[in-house]
Amino acid sequence: MRPLISFVTRHPGIVLIVGILLAIPLVYMKQMTPLNYDIFTYMPEDVESVKGQQILHEHFQTSNTAYILLNTTNVPFVLRIQKDVGMINGVQRVSWINEVVDPSVPDSFVPQQLLGIYKKGSYSLLHLSFAEPSSSAKTLEAIKQIKLYLGKKATAFTGLPIFLYELRELMESEKLITFMAAACFSSLVIGISLGSWAIPIIFMLSIGIGVIYNLGTNYFMGEVSYITSAIASAIQLGVIQDFSIFLIHRYHEEKKIFPDPQKAMEAAITNTLPAILPSALTCMAGFLALILMKMRLGLDMGFVMAKGVFMGLVVTMTLLPAMLLVANRFVKTRGEKTGAFSWALW
Repeated sequence: MRPLISFVTRHPGIVLIVGILLAIPLVYMKQMTPLNYDIFTYMPEDVESVKGQQILHEHFQTSNTAYILLNTTNVPFVLRIQKDVGMINGVQRVSWINEVVDPSVPDSFVPQQLLGIYKKGSYSLLHLSFAEPSSSAKTLEAIKQIKLYLGKKATAFTGLPIFLYELRELMESEKLITFMAAACFSSLVIGISLGSWAIPIIFMLSIGIGVIYNLGTNYFMGEVSYITSAIASAIQLGVIQDFSIFLIHRYHEEKKIFPDPQKAMEAAITNTLPAILPSALTCMAGFLALILMKMRLGLDMGFVMAKGVFMGLVVTMTLLPAMLLVANRFVKTRGEKTGAFSWALW
């Protein structure tokens, strides 16, 4: 490892440029990695609910059924909604009572068991089935178009496909907020404890690149679970943060012995790696243990998180030292002279 450590400390600019260039295609790969929102695909095939779901889909096409509830029994209005929704790409069928009984027949002449499926009081219920599974891109796009079309026409638009669509929308909006909150809280704690305004920024940049490396390489897995995608970034940030703190503390201790920042950083990496490597391997082993779960979600989550710890370790030992050396005059901690940015003023 000494030649690599020596190269990192002697050529921090090159290491930083290479690290950023590698992150660029991985950002694109992250965006291209499909997210699986169908929890049934991760469950063992011998589970009764999964067997039933497969039968419903293969023989009855009802596993991906949705419902539109209208607060009206006006037949022309309901028929227009039925026709318009049925023409949306991805919708296989929209059924109502008109497919069983002529709409002109009074409700009093229709058997109540049949009528109750499609009408109840002042409400009408349309049944939708989609051409593809609930979690497919085509079905999710069809749901989006239906929502735009319905607007305030419908009282409710529900069913398993709608649940998966809204879950996807919620997770996409919330996971960035979660990561940003974790980053802000971590930066505040680090800034206060180390007495530096620059170190938290450098930490977040290096860890952010590590997160990009991890999420970008998920592309080679084909797809990942929406649960894994939602929590991977925040957990990786929390785990890798410790490695970064160990390195910066060791760096400032070595600067008391070696005035040259490059030599001090080389000594810091050399002495920090044996300390944090067992911790990293322990974390990876813990995450990889999830692979033994009968539910395949453990395989998905365990591999991604273990990979995230490895990526974080690599970034901590390469990109973070390069960033600290490039911004050396801004990374002084409490007790060191920092010019205008002294601890007292900070």
